[in-house]
Amino acid sequence: MENVPHGVDQMQWCQLVTQWSKPEDQERAAKNSANAKKQTCPHTMGRVSSVRRQKETSIKDRLQLWKINIMHKDGTWSSEDAMQRWTQACNLLAEEGLTPEDGNIEANERVFTIVMGPEHSGRVRTQGFGITPTIYFPQSKSEEGGGSGSNFGQMASLREEFRSFRDNQMREFGSFRDEMRQFMQQFQMNQQSHGGSEMGGNDNSSDA
Repeated sequence: MENVPHGVDQMQWCQLVTQWSKPEDQERAAKNSANAKKQTCPHTMGRVSSVRRQKETSIKDRLQLWKINIMHKDGTWSSEDAMQRWTQACNLLAEEGLTPEDGNIEANERVFTIVMGPEHSGRVRTQGFGITPTIYFPQSKSEEGGGSGSNFGQMASLREEFRSFRDNQMREFGSFRDEMRQFMQQFQMNQQSHGGSEMGGNDNSSDA
């Protein structure tokens, strides 16, 4: 098979293309695309990851990071729901005499959890691919004492190491994804061209 991405085993690539061509796989992709459109708080980052944004801004808590991820450059919100959640967070902090900008990591994290609800299985909001609740929240919920703020401090170094590793992996994956997209475009064109040739051959046979 032509146009196999560099570094990919040809046999595995053929199996992958075959898998993509299956109706159930295409249906799954369409379903995922539809689910993405249902998001009530869509981000405005484009191709910039939340992790990269956090590095660039040096923001330490998820509440403020979430805010800049869902706001447009002109200061408007990406959705009405996003604005309402932020307002709720500010009101909850105000009850403690705080604002998000005070940088109280423990308070901001607690409020963020309230307004956003439980984490999805295997993921942590704003932290990107690879960070799970077990990694991000090392302290068991059954344990008493010890604020979550101290947990964040203890985990900062580990998260930074993991993010660095993940960034490298994502860069490599991005290059592979671009090659894969180009291949699929070429593959579809070849399929269309091949289909047209077969139709032409059938016409000639019937004329004979």
